[in-house]
Amino acid sequence: MTPSLRRLATVRPLVLTVALMAAVAARGAAQSAPATPALPDAKTLIAKADQAMGGRAAMDKHTSLHQTGTISIAVANITGALEIWRAKPALFVQKQSLGMLGDISTGFNGTVAWGNSSQAGAQLLDGDAATEVKNNADFFADFYDPSKVKSAETVALMDFEGKKAYEVKIIRLNDSESRNYFDAETGLRIGQTSRVSMQGQTIDQTAVIGEYKEFGGLKIPTKIVRKLGMADVVLEVTSVEFDTVDPSAFALPASVQALVKKP
Repeated sequence: MTPSLRRLATVRPLVLTVALMAAVAARGAAQSAPATPALPDAKTLIAKADQAMGGRAAMDKHTSLHQTGTISIAVANITGALEIWRAKPALFVQKQSLGMLGDISTGFNGTVAWGNSSQAGAQLLDGDAATEVKNNADFFADFYDPSKVKSAETVALMDFEGKKAYEVKIIRLNDSESRNYFDAETGLRIGQTSRVSMQGQTIDQTAVIGEYKEFGGLKIPTKIVRKLGMADVVLEVTSVEFDTVDPSAFALPASVQALVKKP
């Protein structure tokens, strides 16, 4: 055997041995690495949240909901009153009294989505603004209804405001999209990101939802912090009453009715 062949015979087994060792090491590393746990199905998480709040059946026992509370914007030194009326199947009015900014109201009477403010006056809503108000009007908006959802997907397990939470992307049939955050321990929804309409503009909003308390057999959040980039808007609920709302609460304000009658 020539010297070059002898060197080849010596080197090649060494190359094969190194390759084999690398393969074995890689396989061992793969076997020892902890497997990433599969994310729970979105529908399972939503069902758990529904149950944690008391269940859709508990909500279905009621015909209307009246909430009162406060609204504050610390950066602007504004504190005011908040009042919300809801009724089956999709009636809604929200009124905010903001001191020097005046009153701001929105509503949906089953047909017309509207807004009315001391500064801008009355208007009929359309586009994203109307979609947002109609979503709020749904008496069962906090509960999962597959007939109103196009898709629901669990995206990640992550930290949300200091808590472990599952992020679930939900797209409704009207194509409005939101990211919902469910507490990994309690199952309750503790946050949501979505696009909202404010003063004719659509912006991103993160809502931090918490301080659940029991009313009428249901757990209802009593504090919501809406993070809007330029400011945090804090909504705090002080009272919740079921089945006391008069239907007249959803009548269109005269200024809005005048717009509906216009040709």
